[in-house]
Amino acid sequence: MARVEDGWYSMYIGQGEPVWITDDYCTRFRLPATETGYGHSAEDVAEFPALPMADVLGYFDAVRARTLEVLDSLTEDDLSQTRPWKRGDPPPTVAWVLGHVLIEQGQHLGQVAYLRGILRGIGN
Repeated sequence: MARVEDGWYSMYIGQGEPVWITDDYCTRFRLPATETGYGHSAEDVAEFPALPMADVLGYFDAVRARTLEVLDSLTEDDLSQTRPWKRGDPPPTVAWVLGHVLIEQGQHLGQVAYLRGILRGIGN
């Protein structure tokens, strides 16, 4: 979730490098600088390194700090604008990205809560 937020807010909206690279989390986590895990196989996921939770939470915190900087810099006029886009389809507006990330993160938090409930049972 932090990688997605980092990519959309740091790179697309903020037009800068992601925290993943600027703060060298890719090296610290022993993961590729340019991959996000999207489309990885079960074998790829099985090879994912064990990471201390404190380090993962540190990355989340660093990304959220960058996100808040980017959000604070936006004006109302920015919401209807797009940014340079490397894909073939039309670029999304900044407003669309803000909504997309909120919805996507809400969905993933729900998925995590569901799995946690299955693993721990009701009330745990």
